[in-house]
Amino acid sequence: MWLRNEDAALKRKFASITVEDANSGTSGRAVTARFLTPEMELAQLTYPCVLLSAQQMERASDREHRGSAAVTYYPEGNPSGDSARLDPAVAPKVEFPVPMDLIYQITVMSRRIEHRMQIVNTLAQQDFLPARFGYLTVDEDSSVRSLFLDGGPEFSSAMDNDGKRVFMAHYVVRIPTEIPPVIAPENEITEVVLTTTGR
Repeated sequence: MWLRNEDAALKRKFASITVEDANSGTSGRAVTARFLTPEMELAQLTYPCVLLSAQQMERASDREHRGSAAVTYYPEGNPSGDSARLDPAVAPKVEFPVPMDLIYQITVMSRRIEHRMQIVNTLAQQDFLPARFGYLTVDEDSSVRSLFLDGGPEFSSAMDNDGKRVFMAHYVVRIPTEIPPVIAPENEITEVVLTTTGR
């Protein structure tokens, strides 16, 4: 589903991050990636972690067009399976969809400052949150989107409810999307009439 697809893709992007310390073993310590407000309210927060939070959705007027365009991907509710749609000459034509930007806050949290720096180092790499040419693979609609780093990392620290220190790094990212187009179904031809009637 639109919006959930982007959420799922962003969460998957951070699923493979690990950190190393004296007790992490050879495979490293996994960094949990989850949403700040998960579907289940009773969710235990473990450290280190990457917290995701959808902040807002805004119309991207700088990308807006009028007219019709070929839909060379598979929008929500339209079955995929053939590669013909990749050819704009045969792909369905629709009114240009309304372009939108999804804004997310991403917060790294750790008990150790060394873990925070390891995660920030990893996130600076090309496959995560680079300063330029970032991308997001959305498996649900077979698209690869731009992923813009609009802010961060900004560093902070705090004390939790147990009086323990938490080290944080904050990012703001933007994902281009669009309100899914409505594609008129193609009616199957069931009968061909070759005769004409006179007046």
